[in-house]
Amino acid sequence: MSRRNAGDGSLYYRADKGLWVAQYGGVYRYSKDKDKARTKLNELLTKADASKPETITVSTLLDQHMTFAAQNLKPASVKRYRETIKIYIEPALGGELVSTLSAYKVQEQYSKWLASGISPQTVYRCHTVLSGAFKRAARWQLVPHNIIRDVEPPHVPQTEVMVFDPSEVDSILSVALSQPLHAVFVLALCTGMRGGEILALQPADYNKQDGTLSIRRTLVNNGTAIGPPKSKNSYRTIALPRIAIEALERVDMSGKWLFPSKAGTTMFYHNYLRFHWYPLLKRAGVRRMHMHTCRHYFVSSLIKQGLPITAIARYVGDHELSLMRTYAHLINGMESMVPNAVDAIHGA
Repeated sequence: MSRRNAGDGSLYYRADKGLWVAQYGGVYRYSKDKDKARTKLNELLTKADASKPETITVSTLLDQHMTFAAQNLKPASVKRYRETIKIYIEPALGGELVSTLSAYKVQEQYSKWLASGISPQTVYRCHTVLSGAFKRAARWQLVPHNIIRDVEPPHVPQTEVMVFDPSEVDSILSVALSQPLHAVFVLALCTGMRGGEILALQPADYNKQDGTLSIRRTLVNNGTAIGPPKSKNSYRTIALPRIAIEALERVDMSGKWLFPSKAGTTMFYHNYLRFHWYPLLKRAGVRRMHMHTCRHYFVSSLIKQGLPITAIARYVGDHELSLMRTYAHLINGMESMVPNAVDAIHGA
């Protein structure tokens, strides 16, 4: 047997098998040739070194992090995060050691990205990915704490959402009456459902007797697959307004999907936009706006009606804080309604 230092593994000959053995950490590799066995031992040692906390790189950490994080993320989010890692983080920080990377180094990299013209939104996404990875590294005891918590992310300006004017909605609904997907347009504008949720509806989701609709799934990967709703809050059963019930009564409920493609499968979301949504806006003489504008219109209209944010959030399957951030410009100024509300309470 070849004598080696502790931690260097073993290289020896098994006469009973007629093979050379490379052994390290309970792992064995065999070869008839001594040099090949030595090569296999070196591979075992290299792999072992790469897994030591002090030698793990940011690139390795990110790969391990995404393997676990992907279980709780939508495929679209996984794709976006992996692209962010490949295009931005790995070229800049991938070779850094997790054990020695400093908050200053990361902050410096943010500045370089911004100076090169990369948008604050993209840098903030890099920050989100790094924070998640180093939070996991801290739990795995690879680092004493999450250093990304000490890094200041760039400020991302909050832009006001665009919504339809009431006259535009009237035009859309009027033209939609003659369209095969009339109910899709009504649900979007009158319930605030996400487009993927609407196109993934099945007949069993509609309770005609109670006038309710259950949201239990959504389109993912452009409609090539079905997945769970966006979040835990997105699982919900909503009471439908009369206009939505009347629209659904005109829908063929005999198939698997309420709004199938010509092939009887779920519709590709991009095809829906291209062949149905945008042509509808053009016929209605309405500005070209994304489908999600319907949701913005619905939520903003309810806020202007004075409905509680919590009730609106539960109905559309979102978080109160998310709605408050997105529609803060509509909420500001509503405090002027307080005196009249108090007078109404006291009969003044």
